[in-house]
Amino acid sequence: MISDYVSDFIGLRVKVVKHSNINNVGKSGTVVRESARMISISEVKRIIQIPKATAEFSMENGTRAFNIIGDAVVMRPEERLKNYRKIAKNLRIGRGDKHY
Repeated sequence: MISDYVSDFIGLRVKVVKHSNINNVGKSGTVVRESARMISISEVKRIIQIPKATAEFSMENGTRAFNIIGDAVVMRPEERLKNYRKIAKNLRIGRGDKHY
């Protein structure tokens, strides 16, 4: 659902489902920071940074879970609502599949 892509990710539970770096697959925790190209995830004893561009994330907000294709949200978090059409276009053309 497109509304999942324009919501705020900070505080959500997240798991890396797919990534170009196989070592990042399966990493999980809580999103503590987000920049244009990275998501910072708090694990048990450390904070790890995962590049958005080559990843697919499974996120959970307490009531439901949804998947996010990282390529579609490679932008500053505050620009996502403004770039709603760009995100929709990226999802329609299947951006993100080329990295897996």
